[in-house]
Amino acid sequence: MTYIKQRLEDTDWQILVFKIILFIWVVSLPFKNAVYQISFVMLDLFFITHLLCTQNFGIIKDILYKTRFLGLAFAGILLSMVISNLLNPEYLSSKSWSHTILFIFRYGIIFVALAYFYKLNYFNKKDITYFVLAGLILLAITAIFYIITNPGLISHISGGLSGSLGSRTGFGLFVGLGFVLSFVLIQNKIWMPFLVIFFTFFTVFSFARSSWVASATAIAIFLILNFKKIEKKHIILLITLAILIAIFYLSYSSLQNRVEALISLNTTYRTLIWQYSLDMILQNPLFGYGISSFGNLPNSPILQSPDWNSTHNLILETLLYTGIFGSIFCIYMITMTFIKAFKTKNYGLFAIFTYIFVISQFDFGAYMSKELLSFIVIFTFLAYCDDFKEQN
Repeated sequence: MTYIKQRLEDTDWQILVFKIILFIWVVSLPFKNAVYQISFVMLDLFFITHLLCTQNFGIIKDILYKTRFLGLAFAGILLSMVISNLLNPEYLSSKSWSHTILFIFRYGIIFVALAYFYKLNYFNKKDITYFVLAGLILLAITAIFYIITNPGLISHISGGLSGSLGSRTGFGLFVGLGFVLSFVLIQNKIWMPFLVIFFTFFTVFSFARSSWVASATAIAIFLILNFKKIEKKHIILLITLAILIAIFYLSYSSLQNRVEALISLNTTYRTLIWQYSLDMILQNPLFGYGISSFGNLPNSPILQSPDWNSTHNLILETLLYTGIFGSIFCIYMITMTFIKAFKTKNYGLFAIFTYIFVISQFDFGAYMSKELLSFIVIFTFLAYCDDFKEQN
């Protein structure tokens, strides 16, 4: 017992182990692989074990109090998921209940764990920001590998870069996030412009139009809110980006086609999916059809194409799966994060939330996009983290 007590009092090894687990979890987020599945479990287990051994329940009480309204929204979302599942067993998929249960562990407990270890000084804001960037850079490097092994890929590009993901939409989401993150949060005079240009290349050649729109909107919002602090370096960087993008546009007809499709508001199959989702929502507006029910609904678009497997819209997904009841809590939580970032003048995070919100109107969703939701947990934590160090 004395040995165990001594080991618990020695925090150096605990901090090292925690940072390793945190690094693995964050870096694995963009890759959608088994490492993420294992690492979030490791992070949960490390947190629960540490809490039980140290009995720091007062810290948990303080965290929950300071995020009580956020916690209320999360509890409301979870309750709406359970109710919707119970009311619609005929539409549920084989993973509906597992997604619902894991929602607690993937997002709720992870958020509390981040707040808990931050309050204990196991890591700081720079640590987790750099971990996020490391994962996004690593994903972009996989695209570089594909370019090197396929020399004609760029010169004859038509479908967009996707890196190791095999999906330009997912790849565009993450490199676009890297672009926005580098522009609004990185302060280093050398790394900031380098990373912005680095991620600009991959964002453009992902051909992911949703990422283009979301990135441009986020940067525009950031510049408007932060106009008093705009420096000469920002103007030079923006001019440089405009020139680079113009060169890319004039050099690739396939890129011109994607831009023309964007300008002409060509939503491909999304209009069909959105109309179908809206029609189904109107038939069952209060509680929806349950989590992951899209493919089992009558005449689901997935019957026409396996790619048409979700609503491709955050708001529609909340309404379709959990109805108005769940959407109220979801929209309340989204609004709270924006207000928190704005009130604290954290315009960098406000821009990141803008990016995520805009891109989720065209791709991804509120309940099923676990990698994106994990990033939302991280950035929501960053919005609230200063509160956790304040004394009551």
